[in-house]
Amino acid sequence: MKYPSCEDRLKRASSKLILVRPGGLSSGSGLMNQLRWVGVQTLLACSRNASLIQAGVIPDAFKARTTPLPVSAIFDEESFNAHLLTIPQCKHTQLLPRSCVHDLSGLSRKLHLKIECIEETGFRDYANLTNIIVPRLLGGEGRWQPDHPRVDISKKYAVVHLNIDCDWMLYTVWLREKALLSQNMSSLAEVSRRRKIFQSWRSGEGQVRDDISVRFCSGGDSADSLTTRLATRILSLFHTSVREHVRTKQIVVATSIGKQGKHTKWLLDDFVSKLPEYNISTGRARSTHYLRELSAVAELEIASKAVEGVGLDRSTFWDFASNQIELNGGNTSTIKVCDERGLKENASSCFL
Repeated sequence: MKYPSCEDRLKRASSKLILVRPGGLSSGSGLMNQLRWVGVQTLLACSRNASLIQAGVIPDAFKARTTPLPVSAIFDEESFNAHLLTIPQCKHTQLLPRSCVHDLSGLSRKLHLKIECIEETGFRDYANLTNIIVPRLLGGEGRWQPDHPRVDISKKYAVVHLNIDCDWMLYTVWLREKALLSQNMSSLAEVSRRRKIFQSWRSGEGQVRDDISVRFCSGGDSADSLTTRLATRILSLFHTSVREHVRTKQIVVATSIGKQGKHTKWLLDDFVSKLPEYNISTGRARSTHYLRELSAVAELEIASKAVEGVGLDRSTFWDFASNQIELNGGNTSTIKVCDERGLKENASSCFL
């Protein structure tokens, strides 16, 4: 397929200004945050009748020094641009490939354009309008495949977003200790210890992360008992919610569990073994090289097409997927775990 040139895209939108976001998105930004950044920055461009060059997306938020990929690795730029032209406030805006940077001087002179660099823009500035943009970012039909033939995604299926991998467990235990401290039921030293554990896992790689996962998230007799109890409690809520709300006998599990490292696979095994009445399968992107955010794109796409779903609150992935399921006429159930306010109000019994 031949795509329009940089000049043709600018002429199509009659843009007089190009906003350039230099550099990739910040390290640690997962898929949903990156999608939101693109949406927010596009809406900033819309508000100024400008086109936008977004430098790139981070293919794996947990790997340092990852080379950014073009935005087209996550969604189809051309269909996104066609959608922009249908929105009155965005009729002068196009998303340009980063290759256009090489011809900025020539484009500026030929089309009498101004060029301006922009910094990251906070989500809250365009929170409502972002919902108009972000749903159009998905693309890549056929990127996902089930791990087991017992699930046929050409037929109706439900999705469960099993978002209780090690980083989630460590973060939630830290939140709980912070809330307990506010009620004089924990110590500053314990809060600091839990924070350092979470941050060490998140910033660490290789053996560092592996060691923390074994000590705190492996579910064995030697693993941290508080983290294990938290995960087991949430897992039981998933079992209950699936039985109460999911009528479709095919379930796709959207999860990072088991894809990199095996220390939390006990959670996935437990989830499947206690729901024998359902045909359940995980899946993955059709790629021989695992890149976390690109795999998440494929998983988000398949989750959004389910007819039913169960997930946890405080998850941007589930917020988006459940919204898409409901827009398509499906039903969803969200398990309410305690946010920080809830923890403060009832910290001693929250989760456990």
